[in-house]
Amino acid sequence: MIASVTFCTVVAGIAGMKSMRSASRIGVKALVYFEILRTIALILGLAVINVVRRGEGVDATAPEVSSTVSGYIS
Repeated sequence: MIASVTFCTVVAGIAGMKSMRSASRIGVKALVYFEILRTIALILGLAVINVVRRGEGVDATAPEVSSTVSGYIS
């Protein structure tokens, strides 16, 4: 539902523009905006991961395998 409403809004907005130049200008602005915010989100995510260090100190060794299952493991 949301995707179809968004698509219709974008199509109606582009169709209502008077010239192709204004449509391309808005498209370029949207692309630049998207790229800048995506880069900021990536940098912020990497910074949080390096500060929080999830999983550090967790002993995640594999459990012992019983004798009935060990025949299936190569």
